[in-house]
Amino acid sequence: MMSRLHHTASIPATYASGAALPQNPQGSLPGGRWPFPGGSRTPWIASKGFERCSTSSLIPLSWACPVASWAHARRYYFKSLSTDPERAREALAYIQGLFRIERAIATTPRKKRESVRAEQSRPLVEGFFAWCDAQVDQVLDDTPIAKAVQYARNQRAALERFLEDARLPIHNNWSELELRRQAVGRKNWLFVGSDQAADVNTAFVSLLASCQQHGIEPSGYLRDLFCLLPRWSLRRVLELSPACWRETLEQTDAQQRLDANIYRKVALGEIG
Repeated sequence: MMSRLHHTASIPATYASGAALPQNPQGSLPGGRWPFPGGSRTPWIASKGFERCSTSSLIPLSWACPVASWAHARRYYFKSLSTDPERAREALAYIQGLFRIERAIATTPRKKRESVRAEQSRPLVEGFFAWCDAQVDQVLDDTPIAKAVQYARNQRAALERFLEDARLPIHNNWSELELRRQAVGRKNWLFVGSDQAADVNTAFVSLLASCQQHGIEPSGYLRDLFCLLPRWSLRRVLELSPACWRETLEQTDAQQRLDANIYRKVALGEIG
């Protein structure tokens, strides 16, 4: 049976919707844990770009399901304030109520978040979508408020998914913020030589973003990663992800491999 897992994306190239992952597909992660921040089976939000990310076969696309961001839905109503302020404010009141609840339970245990969301957030979500349904025949086509209502109704299942799993955030603002580095750097990466080189660049930028999220020094991580990777079992490859990196370095097997690696010794200046 599939376990719905999601997490705030650490991959700049893959943001926005989400992914549901089954029980440990590799079968041998440290302590049976998923290689994501915060511990065992932590929520993950990815995006339509997830399809590209999943070509590694580590996370097959068939396991994915959408998780939408309430911040995205909210933006549509902000854009409607100048043309239909009454309806826009009414919708925003529902959404702002959800965000207030999330701020209040941000640091609480998962079980507590589940109960609060069930008791307080779900009625707000149901009321919001009932309001949206009532507005469909009232708003003028192609107006900002009509687009806002249509977007919310089209994304209803994905917007409601945070109610199913307390580990899910209701927005991906962190991912959007991290994505800005791609917008700033894309002119520098416009000519990378080939499509294959562009894929490699994307993979490394994603990996380095994950290192930053987990507080791992990227240069040392890449050095040791390249030392371990050639002889590392494919079934254990997720142990080399930034989220599991500290646990992996504590393993005797990994330490012995690193200590015996001549290239690492040269990089560290232990061999002149």
